Amino acid sequence: MKNGKNDVPAYTVEGKPLTKEEYVKQVMEAREEVKAGQFYTKEEVLKEIKKW
Repeated sequence: MKNGKNDVPAYTVEGKPLTKEEYVKQVMEAREEVKAGQFYTKEEVLKEIKKW
């Protein structure tokens, strides 16, 4: 990651570039979701995949 104003530190899964501020915001939101128990375990994901 560079320190320039227009640098892109990350992209969304859709390919949209994120600013540093957007990236940090998304990381902080994700951390709060995990703390609140809003996530899937590996076992839950594997169980769901079998339904595909």
